[in-house]
Amino acid sequence: MKNLLILVLLIFSMTIAPAQEPGGDVQKMPWKKFSPARGDKGKPAFSPWEYMKKEDEFITNKAKLTVVEANSVCPLLHKMKDEQRRLDFQAHHLLDQASNENLSEAASQTLLKRIKELNTQKLAVENEYHRQMLKFISAKKLLQFLQADMNFDRFMLHQMFMGAHGAPPCDKKD
Repeated sequence: MKNLLILVLLIFSMTIAPAQEPGGDVQKMPWKKFSPARGDKGKPAFSPWEYMKKEDEFITNKAKLTVVEANSVCPLLHKMKDEQRRLDFQAHHLLDQASNENLSEAASQTLLKRIKELNTQKLAVENEYHRQMLKFISAKKLLQFLQADMNFDRFMLHQMFMGAHGAPPCDKKD
């Protein structure tokens, strides 16, 4: 019985060994290169939840929000951004449609009108969420909150393009 178990394990390990050659599984299955844990070139993959967590921490610290205020206002910020993102997606879809088709002047005017309506809706969404946020924090804190949100966006763009140490990212070519 022991010999049979050892034989089965030996055969099993021999069938797995060729798949574990350096870079072999990536060449056979290229999607393995882009696993949820790691992105392209070994960088950590983007995680929206980590991004929102960092955003909440950054804004809470910069705007000097209490825990109660942050727990009330940050979810509203994320809902607002989700709605705005949805409206932006619709506007970009219309712009893509315009660039892919040979539109008449009237159709172009209609698309422009619809894009302006979407931008107006986006501003209305922002105003509505700001009104809701004012129920939990003062106008002064809301301004600090909005400034911190803007600073976070700039900070993250800087991190993406300049790297964590302030130097521009470079790809080493061996």
